[in-house]
Amino acid sequence: MLAIDLQNGIFAGETLVHDAGGVLERAQEVIAAAAKGGHPVIVVQDDAGPGIWQPDTFDWEVHPRISAPPDAIRLRKRFGDAFRGTRLDEYLRDSSVGHVVVLGAMTDFSVRATLQRALLKGYRATLVVDAHSTLDAPDGTAVEQVELLNREIEEAEVAGLHVRGVTAEMVASALMA
Repeated sequence: MLAIDLQNGIFAGETLVHDAGGVLERAQEVIAAAAKGGHPVIVVQDDAGPGIWQPDTFDWEVHPRISAPPDAIRLRKRFGDAFRGTRLDEYLRDSSVGHVVVLGAMTDFSVRATLQRALLKGYRATLVVDAHSTLDAPDGTAVEQVELLNREIEEAEVAGLHVRGVTAEMVASALMA
């Protein structure tokens, strides 16, 4: 279970991603289910962004509505792709994890890049379709970006890639089974 960039600077304050409260609620539901089901939880924090992501500041901290289990792995990343420049791949392989569940922010950057890298590295991947978000951008609104990635994941699954998109409720049920 990869929880990407659920930080105060993105989910609190003046600049919020689309549906910030709903995404946090659904993300916490999945994190709690993963922990309860004995699945590893990895919390990824972005160290590389401008201003709001300065390490060890309030904006950099994980949002208080997210409660990761005490044994959660915490990774700090400097690139959008959570695999690049981190020990994520090493940890997953050492733990015999072959399937990653991804949620968080930003849909059009870190979430997309991490999903793509997971597939390239041979992992099966699940995107929690209602637990990722982003900001409006010149090339599309946040809602359009979320819908685009969800549609691309659906098309990739139909095309035979080892990826799928499911809701937080479905993921939480599966993780506790």
